[in-house]
Amino acid sequence: MKNKLLKRIALTSLIFMSLNFSSNAFARNVDMQQGEILCFGADLNKIQEASLREYFKAPTDIEAIYVDKNVAIKQLGLPQNAYDDFTGGWYSSAYVKLTEKGSGINVTSNNLTLVTDGMLSNALITSGITDADIIASAPFAVTGESALAGIFEGAEKISGTELDPEGKQVAQEEVEVTLDIADTIGSTEATALINEVKAKVIEEAPKSTEEIEDMVTDAASKLDITVNDE
Repeated sequence: MKNKLLKRIALTSLIFMSLNFSSNAFARNVDMQQGEILCFGADLNKIQEASLREYFKAPTDIEAIYVDKNVAIKQLGLPQNAYDDFTGGWYSSAYVKLTEKGSGINVTSNNLTLVTDGMLSNALITSGITDADIIASAPFAVTGESALAGIFEGAEKISGTELDPEGKQVAQEEVEVTLDIADTIGSTEATALINEVKAKVIEEAPKSTEEIEDMVTDAASKLDITVNDE
């Protein structure tokens, strides 16, 4: 278990590092226009959508888009058959507001059972969105993994700028890795660990999986987190 998790973190971090230092995905946010949009799950009924509009307290005339499997496949860089066996619906929704440069990421969520505020914040930063206010919710408890696709789609609609596709893929992988680690050490600790590792990757520019594994071990020690074989 420990070696498997370390290698997943390391591989994700290596991809993140290549984005940060070669394509400079974060710089794309400089050209993003400010604005706001609603992103609704395509399977919401009218009553559920109305309830979420009230919850988000968004302006009545705000533009709305709808997220289905095609949007998720496009935004998360998934294969075309990714949801062929999917039997659930699309309910996770979000109010996305791109804010002025330097304001940072603020995320609050409701009825998301797996993806935490911290996981969404980390993933948005990895994708290149560095200044935004996000409220994510659903009419009942859902995992929340599909909310990320809606946020990406909404941000691109607002700004007229396409986020780096590789950055979005890494952001999705980051959420999956964090969820895997959370099963072992808890959501708060997993999010903190990923954050610490990303900071070290930026600062030290490692060249191999082994170097990042050492960073993971050091970060875990610093945060007093134990990732053991159990």
